[in-house]
Amino acid sequence: MNAVTSGKDVLALLPTGGGKSVCYQVPGLMFEGVCIVVSPLIALMKDQVEALKKKNITAEALFSGLPYREIDRILDNCVFNKVKFLYVAPERLKSNLFLERFQKMTVSLIAIDEAHCISEWGYDFRPSYLNIHEIRVLKPKVPCIALSATATPKVQEDIQVKLKLKNPSIFRSGFSRKNLNFSCYQTENKQKDILRDINRVEGQGIIYVRSRKAAKELALFFQKQKTSAVFYHAGMTHADRQFAMEKWLKNEARIMIATNAFGMGIDKDNVRFVFHYDVPESLEAYYQEAGRAGRDGERSVCVLYYHESDINTAREKLEKAFPPIEFIKKVYQNLANYYRLAVGSAYLESFDFDIDDFRKTYSSDVMLTYNSLKTLEDQAFINLNESFHVPSKVTIIVSYEDLYEFQVKNPKLDIYIKTLLRLYGGDIYTHYLTISESKMARNLQTSLSDITYHLNLLVKNNIIAYEPANGKPKLTFLSPRYDASTLPLDRKKLETLKGRREAKLNEMIEYIHTEKMCRMLFITEYFGELTGKSCGLCDNCRKQKINDKELYEKLLHMHLVNGFDLNEFISQNSTYPKDKIIHIFKQLTNK
Repeated sequence: MNAVTSGKDVLALLPTGGGKSVCYQVPGLMFEGVCIVVSPLIALMKDQVEALKKKNITAEALFSGLPYREIDRILDNCVFNKVKFLYVAPERLKSNLFLERFQKMTVSLIAIDEAHCISEWGYDFRPSYLNIHEIRVLKPKVPCIALSATATPKVQEDIQVKLKLKNPSIFRSGFSRKNLNFSCYQTENKQKDILRDINRVEGQGIIYVRSRKAAKELALFFQKQKTSAVFYHAGMTHADRQFAMEKWLKNEARIMIATNAFGMGIDKDNVRFVFHYDVPESLEAYYQEAGRAGRDGERSVCVLYYHESDINTAREKLEKAFPPIEFIKKVYQNLANYYRLAVGSAYLESFDFDIDDFRKTYSSDVMLTYNSLKTLEDQAFINLNESFHVPSKVTIIVSYEDLYEFQVKNPKLDIYIKTLLRLYGGDIYTHYLTISESKMARNLQTSLSDITYHLNLLVKNNIIAYEPANGKPKLTFLSPRYDASTLPLDRKKLETLKGRREAKLNEMIEYIHTEKMCRMLFITEYFGELTGKSCGLCDNCRKQKINDKELYEKLLHMHLVNGFDLNEFISQNSTYPKDKIIHIFKQLTNK
């Protein structure tokens, strides 16, 4: 904080729960003007804005899905010094509206949360983070603080280069957490074994999963087992997320089951366990989530449950994240056919885009198609507007019985309810699902306006909650249409990014499979911290202690036997490391 208030650029590497927010919030309050906070997670932005407002501090957030008028109002208030903290999604930084108002603002500080996202060496690289440099150029005298909990030495260097930090003050806190007990547990029945372990430990905890569906299903499982649990993911409304979080924070629910949308900025220091139901994509992601346990310094448990098939699933997900070059070209060609575009045409032209209809037209895989479009966007061939990234959502907010009664009494609306259930299934009762109004219109052979009209009627009758997209999803061609066969994709960059992701997943898998090395030592060495000290708590350290005890007692017994031959003992006990046998034998003979 002293470095920031003295006007220096800062790189702060602090562990989860280490007080990163305070590092920019206190200086932001001391300075005149608005503090711009770039953050990648909408849920986190909303939570932090809410927390600041409760302290009577003016804060706002700009993220996907906000109406134009609301964005205009927020930016105007920033220009007139009516806002102290403005949280901004990185995608917003390149919009003309933001850049125009930003130049008129009195900006006190630029804070970059989750700064590892700017680095291609990071586990969560976001191309949109590269836009940050553009706003720094507009306000060259404004200091910048970059914050991360999980930056390896390479990522630290990259952050400084990409943000053009000027002679930054660098603060590093140690990665070792002496109170955390790490374990990896191979299991055939995760739910059963997690339930058993939850009954063995005291206090509240978090179970991390990698899908929204798994969060809901696991919460229902624990509820049926009479164990209080809530779930949390980015697809829920802010009100539903807040309700779940409050129940957990107030100890009304013992377990929070969540995707990675949960945890950052959550002020709860007495989390006694963090369990992982799925294999994380990297050690950075794992350690950040596991690090939410034991912030009060008390002993806490971190267990990763896995089956070998989970590792195969993780590898398959990574493969789909990087579609083959030929598939990407095929998607590009399909776009040209879809809009009937000639080679050389469509430069900066925008088109309504319905990914469901597009995928159905060409019978293509959902994830491969989506990731191909993302690749085309990342390499600046197309742009997908916010409504593509944040589509419309619906959930049913009444019971089965009440819904049935409403359908009987309102036959004209019944067909729209049945269509929602037929297209999106029973999950629509428990949480928000992404919907396509165009798909509903095609299914019912009616107009788009008819669908939105009747969805809003269901809202007025308190049957559904409906969050329409902010305008229609649109796709813009950022270059004249290429012949797909000559599309100049940056193969080297794609291969490099994929290689780095594979390397990170392989490190995660090695961590899971390692049996001899202390897990805390494995993690700290990965982050470039060479302490050489074992934790003494993890499953591997506990096994080693048992082996040491067994070896000690064996050697003690044999040492008392006349004619004991150490070399013969070593050859007959090959399961123990030779150097360990010699070390313990020397301890015995020196007594």
